[in-house]
Amino acid sequence: MTRFARIEALAAKRKGGAAALEKLLPKPRSRAALAKTPDSFFLSALARQIFRAGFVWQIVEHKWPTIEEVFAGFDPELVAGLGDRDVDDLIADPRVIRNRSKIESVRENAAWMVRVAAAHGSFGSFLGNWPTEELVDLWAELRKEGSRLGGMTGPFFLREVGKDTFLLTSDVVKALRREKVVKGNPTSRRDLVAVQQAFNAWAGGKRPAALPAEPHPRVQRRLGQISRVTEPFPGRRLMMRLYTRLGFFAWVSSWTFWSWQENPSQRITWSPSPIRSHDRSLQFAGH
Repeated sequence: MTRFARIEALAAKRKGGAAALEKLLPKPRSRAALAKTPDSFFLSALARQIFRAGFVWQIVEHKWPTIEEVFAGFDPELVAGLGDRDVDDLIADPRVIRNRSKIESVRENAAWMVRVAAAHGSFGSFLGNWPTEELVDLWAELRKEGSRLGGMTGPFFLREVGKDTFLLTSDVVKALRREKVVKGNPTSRRDLVAVQQAFNAWAGGKRPAALPAEPHPRVQRRLGQISRVTEPFPGRRLMMRLYTRLGFFAWVSSWTFWSWQENPSQRITWSPSPIRSHDRSLQFAGH
């Protein structure tokens, strides 16, 4: 497995130096900061992720101020106390995203947060005290005890509230496959444990004997920062988009050529898209 110091050096070189790279990395919050944060903040962030899932994020962001108002600032005890008639009223309220299953899941998560806060003092203390060396177990806890927190929803929620966590984006999974940590998409318990051990080794923390320690690490990286460093950076993403668009235009040109062969009366004219003024859409008109 490639030592993280080398991975970080290559990333810094691509981004114009260590200082430029540092600005791109997430900044996790401390255990004390999480513990002091009111539980309403966590329920709001969790509800935001639930409403975003499978929906247009821009609509969620546009409606969010009124959604917070309708849900009484996402106070967990108040939301947990909502009855079925209250849910019916919310579904009829145009200020919120009127999806019954998502609204009910917010209520269920509020009740779960109340139980967790009673056992740990606060939901923030629960998150802050969970060891980062066992993050995949925290993901499993969110998925098991919470509502609609499976897949990437739980990890994205943790990242948003400031809990140090790595994210298994497609780019990170490619890097893990390249390093032979996993062979495919890590969904099984065995693969997730292997991923956790790899990140622990890169972080200079707890590691299995099969993974060597980082010699004299320059920086003790947080797991979320390591996750971001292992992803390809914007330059590579830009090239991938360029190749995709070139392939699309090649397909359009080929399709147009053969269409003209079959029907010479067809023509292509360019006009502004009604959705985005700087885009252009193909409109076909027969003459």
